[in-house]
Amino acid sequence: MQGGLEQSLHNAVWLTLAMEQQDYRVQRPWSATVAQQSQPAVPLDAGTRIVEVFDRPELARQLLILGEPGAGKTTMMLELAKDLLQRATADKAEPIPVLISLSSWKNPEQSFFEWLVGELKRKYGRLFRAHQWLEKNQLLPLLDGLDEVAPQHQQACAVALNTWLTGEVVQRPCGVVICCRQEEFEQVVRQPLSLYGAIYLQALTVEQIEDYFAQVDLQDVWQTVQQDESLQELLTTPLFLSMFGWVQKQGQFSLSDWRSRTTSDLRIEYLLDTYWKAAIDRELILNPVEQRQGIRSKTDGTKPLPTCKAVQRALVFVAKALEQESQTELLIEGMQPHYLKDKLHQWQYWLFLFLGNLLASGTITTVVLFQWSQPPYPPVSWSSFLTSIVLLGSPGGFILSTESKADGVRLIMYPFVQVYCFILRKKLPTEFRKYIPILHENNLSLRFRLKAPSFKHLKDEVFNPSLEIACWMSDFILMPLVPLIMEIHILSGKLAYALGLKRLSRNLQQSFYLTIQRARAFTNQVDESRYPHHIFIGMITFQYVQMIKRRGGFLLNLAFDILTLLPKIIIFINFIFLNLAFALVTEKIETEKSLTPNYGLKEAFKNAFLISILFCISSLMAFQMPATYYRGISCVLGFLACDSYLPLIKHLSLRLVLWQSGTIPWNYARFLNYCTERRLLQRIGGRYRFMHKLLQDHFAKMDLG
Repeated sequence: MQGGLEQSLHNAVWLTLAMEQQDYRVQRPWSATVAQQSQPAVPLDAGTRIVEVFDRPELARQLLILGEPGAGKTTMMLELAKDLLQRATADKAEPIPVLISLSSWKNPEQSFFEWLVGELKRKYGRLFRAHQWLEKNQLLPLLDGLDEVAPQHQQACAVALNTWLTGEVVQRPCGVVICCRQEEFEQVVRQPLSLYGAIYLQALTVEQIEDYFAQVDLQDVWQTVQQDESLQELLTTPLFLSMFGWVQKQGQFSLSDWRSRTTSDLRIEYLLDTYWKAAIDRELILNPVEQRQGIRSKTDGTKPLPTCKAVQRALVFVAKALEQESQTELLIEGMQPHYLKDKLHQWQYWLFLFLGNLLASGTITTVVLFQWSQPPYPPVSWSSFLTSIVLLGSPGGFILSTESKADGVRLIMYPFVQVYCFILRKKLPTEFRKYIPILHENNLSLRFRLKAPSFKHLKDEVFNPSLEIACWMSDFILMPLVPLIMEIHILSGKLAYALGLKRLSRNLQQSFYLTIQRARAFTNQVDESRYPHHIFIGMITFQYVQMIKRRGGFLLNLAFDILTLLPKIIIFINFIFLNLAFALVTEKIETEKSLTPNYGLKEAFKNAFLISILFCISSLMAFQMPATYYRGISCVLGFLACDSYLPLIKHLSLRLVLWQSGTIPWNYARFLNYCTERRLLQRIGGRYRFMHKLLQDHFAKMDLG
């Protein structure tokens, strides 16, 4: 919230927006009086803050904010969110404000409460207790962009909102704020919302515009503006006034070019075009010392800056992707393969995806099957290893890259259908044009936005408990048992001597002294340890086990195999389940870490790396345990590894195609941060959005080229 306010265009020179109360825009729940358009609007006192309006008892904390495009609706909501958050921080009984964009609402069959819960989980994590907190009135939804819902769904969205606001008591919000453009509300929504009040953000007055130019030291520009009535009218909108003042500071606004545009829409396009070009051209580093050091931006340092054309191309791609998804925020991990519109790029993506899955599944399958082979093992060379990866990985790569039987069949049939249609000069069937190449969605942002175990977790939850188990076994099992075995060993030697079995007696005595000698030799090699007695007892136990395995019979060896395998199995299962529980189940909402660019991608790498380590450990331990155990464990971990690699391979394949086509740079997060520094984008946590929806729409109209 704070970041959104700080990056707001008219935050540099704060504009106090005038408001008027238009309660006739809403229909108060359970009121017998129908809202009348003829009811007068009531201007609010100058300087009235939005939180003061929100707190009025008659409004019951349910408010609709209306205004023209660029009037400051979102900024007003952010200001309210900041005040409510400060209040919730000071008083735990107050609800926490949560900002949600309505732009992604598109399913009339789904209740609004369910959609809101899903949206909160999508934004803040799958284990975010949105359902419970909403029902307990611990969250206060601030819903922005009713006008950004697809036009065909806006009326249905309003109906869903009213059903939620007047529905089950347990699901009703303790307060709510909804933002919408006035034109869309009147012409598309066309029905009052079940709220208790509405305010309209008024246009700026001439006095406010003049005061703004005085604050930014552009009094001479104000003299020019006064002579152009159309320009003065445009500048009554806070967004356009802020853009115009900022562009004038850069000296890039041409009044003659402005006047050559004959319509209001063309003039707005000119202002937006001038704004983003001025943003690219402006100097980012003003400190002379840093300039002499070659520093050109805070984001890129001394590295070459992206060209204007590269920035434009990348932002056009972002804008078109957001428009396609009916979204206003970009999450790097949330990029989808269907953003690719060029068929060549789509085939490149699928080829990279297939090759990545082939290498991953082929390597894992080769390692697993090698453990199933029986000695003597065949000689392994690099050529045979690579051949095995290709042969064994091809089926797995194809299956993972198609994900469904129908897609697999279509892909196999595609070349034959293509040849058939080419020979007979027929049009390719719609099913093949639509679904080939295969572009399934990637759920990296949800699936891997989890808390993977850190080294501290591994130490606290795995190694320390394992050490305690080992010490407990030494204290309560080995300590009493080993001395008893030693006494039996000595007595057995004496008994054998008494019975005249001198050779057996001599062997028993020699084996006893040899066992003690080896245990002491190892203990002496260990530097000062906190557990010398545990080490000594452990080594004696190990020596006895080795002796019995060499000289014991079948049944005795079987019993000792089971006894020695149990600790390994206990520790290994402890390691797997505790870590998988942390990696795949536990999620901890950490605002400082989870709201950073590429966070989901980094967590995906951590989880995949963890499972790979477990797979490697199981492979190395394969010949230390019965075949039934290690084969089963390797197969399970192999499936988990492939499952963890798939979203990563999808995302990296998409990034690779976009990078090699020149659409986006490889270090995408750094580029988006650079655009934020250029004041083209806003960064809120790990998400990015354009400075304003009008700027997003402006880029979306451009050709990707």
